[in-house]
Amino acid sequence: MVESFDKSSLTNRGSGPHRLITKTKERYKIMEIEKTYEWANEWVDEEQGGCDDRVYSDSVKDLELPSKTKDEHGLIRELALIVDVREDDELVEQQWAYVRDGELPSHFEEGLSVPGRFQAELCEYLDSKI
Repeated sequence: MVESFDKSSLTNRGSGPHRLITKTKERYKIMEIEKTYEWANEWVDEEQGGCDDRVYSDSVKDLELPSKTKDEHGLIRELALIVDVREDDELVEQQWAYVRDGELPSHFEEGLSVPGRFQAELCEYLDSKI
């Protein structure tokens, strides 16, 4: 909030209230950044190179492990962790980390770090399958 001031003081260029008003007008908005995570099974057509279907869950326990063989439709099932990055409630980025040989990579495909709690959740899930 800018309070009233004496306009005659603006003649002193670069100092006094003029500088204060300039800085007030140049305030930067602080963006609210939020990251949300969810697990997903994806059914991938390796020949076509795309995802045919996807099922999401907040818990890896609700999903199935990746498959190394094609199903009856010729699709391979993948298991991934997805991060959504939002700035002021607007989706600005989405990255994937695919489970390989029972482990998540340390980083998503575009470079964000995968929080360790998700590897722990995956390990607990894999232990329950044995």
